[in-house]
Formats: sequence, C-alpha cells, structure tokens
Amino acid sequence: MFECHSRSEATTVAVVCGVGAAVAQLILTLVFSGSKHASVRRHASFAAHQVVAFFFMIIVFVVGTMGWFAPGGLPDSPIERVCTIYLTLI
Repeated sequence: MFECHSRSEATTVAVVCGVGAAVAQLILTLVFSGSKHASVRRHASFAAHQVVAFFFMIIVFVVGTMGWFAPGGLPDSPIERVCTIYLTLI
C-alpha cells in the first residue's frame, strides 16, 4: 500500500522532496541570517535544517499514522500522498 510501484515513482518523490527541502533550506537560511538573536544568526543554516527536518518528520508521522489507523485514507501514489499531506498541513 505505501510502497513505490516503479522506479519512476520513487525518483519523482525523491526529486520533489529533495528540491523542496533544498529551496526551504536556502530561504530559511536567508531569513534566519537576518535574525535579531545572535545565536540564530550565527547558526542560521543549522536552524534552517532543524525546521526542514521537523517538517519532514511531521509528514512521515502523518503518513505512518494514517497507514496504521486508516489504511484507505491516503492516495495510492507516493507523490500524491506527500502532496496531500503537505497541502493539508499548510
């Protein structure tokens, strides 16, 4: 149910998630670089990484929880699952 049925599905999920994470990392690094707090400004890349990683942990948690408690509650395609959860969280 929650597996990729082809290599192209897995590649699509990896590319979409990877590009999204890289763009978010860059934008958040720029935002955190202008912070008033010295520790956040000094470690802007690390703070951005923490935010991006936390967001992906939420997605994995939601997919796992939905798969456990409501097996039919998410689309079968991996990219549709990620996009559905992403749009739900926004």
